[in-house]
Amino acid sequence: MDFNFIFSDILPTSIIHGLLLSLVGLGIYITYKLLNFIDLSAESIFILGASIFGTMINNDINYIISFLSAILACSFIGLSVTYISLKYKINSMLITIIIAMIIYSLNLKILGVPNIPLNEIYFPFNNESLILKGLFITSLITLTFYTLINFLKTEVGLRFRLVGLNPKMARAYSINQLFYVTIGTIIANSLIAIAGIMHSQNVGYVDINMANGLLIQGLASVMIGEMIMVKYRKSLIFSPLIGAIIYSSIENLIMLFDFIKPTDFRMVTGILVLISIILNSKRKVKSLAS
Repeated sequence: MDFNFIFSDILPTSIIHGLLLSLVGLGIYITYKLLNFIDLSAESIFILGASIFGTMINNDINYIISFLSAILACSFIGLSVTYISLKYKINSMLITIIIAMIIYSLNLKILGVPNIPLNEIYFPFNNESLILKGLFITSLITLTFYTLINFLKTEVGLRFRLVGLNPKMARAYSINQLFYVTIGTIIANSLIAIAGIMHSQNVGYVDINMANGLLIQGLASVMIGEMIMVKYRKSLIFSPLIGAIIYSSIENLIMLFDFIKPTDFRMVTGILVLISIILNSKRKVKSLAS
């Protein structure tokens, strides 16, 4: 095993992929853990953000306009899903599965073909330096977590958390569940859309299938992160970030072994998620027993 190759290429690449994956993990964490709202549309949202951005960029539309348009479109999907689910009392899992199917076809219509190369790659992704890319994405992640942590400390943020923690109590205090869950899904979808845009810039193209398995990867990041951060409950918000970097590193290191093929990727991911769930479940049982 070439350790020089691991430290010079595999590890930096894993960290960059992990940082981007942490945005997806954070989006899943917000809906699933903070709001107790199951949203299975992460993969479609990831592609939708990248598709809109890539198509607009290829049509010579301004970078910022393309970026904001992609985020707004994905935010609107989050708003629509929440409204339909809560207003008409329909299971969010069912709604998001249907929405994901609709968005898949929508993505194909936007792209026109299954994949498109990006005509223009912007800084820092037009630079081959992994360090420069890593620093840029780290700055973005730092700003995201700083903003979210400060938001959760506000009065609106406290109500936001109460809606997910105890919906009955939230209703007793006349807190509008629809409003706060909508805020959550908009934030989550925006983060996933940004991850999709950044990933497409990093690889230089948009492909209709490039988010396959992303939902389970994001879930794995949250589970692994929670398992590690369990003793630091006040810092659980960082579990998607820690979990994503660890997951990405494990994934890339495992793929170095000859007996593991690319077709085994989903199996490896599934095993990692199962192990994380079992260990988290054991921990909860022990804490209840004590």
